[in-house]
Amino acid sequence: MKHELHRLLLRQIKRHLGKNQHSDQFDPHLQELLEAISQTYETNDRERRFLEHTISVNTEELNSANARIHETNESLRTLLDERSKLLESRTQENEQMLHLLHQYRHAMDQSLIVSMTDIHGVITYVNDNFCHISGYTREELLGHSHSIVRHPNAEASLFEDLWRTISAKQIWIGTIPNRKKTGEEYVIRATIVPLLDKEGTILEYMALCEDITSQIRYQEELQRQQERISHIFNTQENIILIVDPQEGIIDANRRFFDTFGFESIGHYRQSVTAFGTLFERRDGYLDPSSPKEEAAWFNALTQEAHQGGQILYRRGESELIFKLTITPITLERRAHHLLTLVDVTELEHARAKAEVAEQAKSRFLATMSHEIRTPMNGISGFIQLLGRTTLDDKQKRYIELIGKSMDSLMHIINDVLDFSKIESGQIELDYHPCHLFSEVESAFLLLSEKAREGAITYTLEMDQQIAECLIVDVLHLKQVLINLLSNAIKFTPKEGKVALHVRVESTNEQTQRIRFAVVDTGIGIPKERQQKIFMPFAQADSSTTRRFGGTGLGLSISASLVTHMGGTLEVSSEEHCGSTFYFTLEAERCR
Repeated sequence: MKHELHRLLLRQIKRHLGKNQHSDQFDPHLQELLEAISQTYETNDRERRFLEHTISVNTEELNSANARIHETNESLRTLLDERSKLLESRTQENEQMLHLLHQYRHAMDQSLIVSMTDIHGVITYVNDNFCHISGYTREELLGHSHSIVRHPNAEASLFEDLWRTISAKQIWIGTIPNRKKTGEEYVIRATIVPLLDKEGTILEYMALCEDITSQIRYQEELQRQQERISHIFNTQENIILIVDPQEGIIDANRRFFDTFGFESIGHYRQSVTAFGTLFERRDGYLDPSSPKEEAAWFNALTQEAHQGGQILYRRGESELIFKLTITPITLERRAHHLLTLVDVTELEHARAKAEVAEQAKSRFLATMSHEIRTPMNGISGFIQLLGRTTLDDKQKRYIELIGKSMDSLMHIINDVLDFSKIESGQIELDYHPCHLFSEVESAFLLLSEKAREGAITYTLEMDQQIAECLIVDVLHLKQVLINLLSNAIKFTPKEGKVALHVRVESTNEQTQRIRFAVVDTGIGIPKERQQKIFMPFAQADSSTTRRFGGTGLGLSISASLVTHMGGTLEVSSEEHCGSTFYFTLEAERCR
């Protein structure tokens, strides 16, 4: 552009001065001016080219720098984005961690007794639980050592060990007795942790404690109970064993060791292979010989339902008899057995002597009954003969009274004889086919005259479904019915009612169950006396014997006979409203 301006200026000057005039023909001053102008143009042109070159070079460097700056900016932007995201993630993680830490602290504060101390043991922090259990306020605790709650009876060696452990940067765990502000004792289970900086220097101590006062009290009470139970267990007169189904005897009281001469359970297991081998084998006692293994021996007793029995032990020249009972128990959620051996040696000897005496008594009663009944039968016969002779009315009345007295005496003798037979186990049942209606009717009619004398309505009701042929012990059945009917008539006032009801309760092709009931409207029996009337020599009232006579053996004999025949004699009665005695027997059908 500058060259173009230079040439244009020259042309204008030449045109002005003349076109054909050469430049060197110009005036020197003009020539000098033109040369100055030309030089200026050249100088400007050189400067322009230099500037253009400089600008070009700088532009390239600037573009390159800009590109590098752009790349750097992009990298920085990417790095900033990544760092921002990482910072955001770390911030969220830190917030989550802080949230968890707050929860951990809350959980510890809610469940534990927490405190912090400096390296000298001065309290710098306590939580609410610490204040609550100690009874001190936070202001009363901060700035003091833990000795403010230290129990005076706590051993000094405990705290010496504590400080020695935590000063060595180790965790100490132990039990510490403390005292509340009120003076009441409480016990804590403490975990004391030294907190260190990066260099491993102790900054402070944190104590995490749990109140175990109730546990300590419970353990102390449990210990006392165990001591009491152990004392009771070992002072028992009976031998008591605890038996494991797999291991056999696992524990025993002192009586066991004193009786059998063992020092301990270990000594016992070394000495014998099974508990049963300690005992003698004899008829009438539990067999101790099989099986040989101890656990199997106890399990056999249990499985065979030997919940009771006797076992014989020989010690030197003497013999000991033990009554053995096994009771299932649960220990530590496992099935065990409690075995009890009761020394019944003296009792068995006394029982044997009593049985001998009882047999002698029964023989004596039977002999005396027979011996008395023989002359009584003679006297009765002569009275009957005497009654057939010529007698006046007064003599006849005497003979009648003597006859009734003889009947009463014979009834008493028969009751005593029957009672002695029952006690000695000599009752023998005699079953044979019979026509039940006829047999019951004959027993019923035997007492009809007695009922008529007492102006008593006397009735018999027989079920028509009773089979014509049944196998029954007729003799003892009639004895029971006569006894019940006799009692009903005796205890029923004039114009009362006595009835015998016989009906079928159930029937099939082989058997019939028949219910017998004697119903009266007599004096009745008080409820508190209804079970006692079946005992020997017992009556409903002490005045009954005076008013009505009798030995008190009739119902006892009847109840025993019914039991032997497979039934149970029962009573339903209300005082002054009558009674019902009833029982049910099962009889086989026959043709």
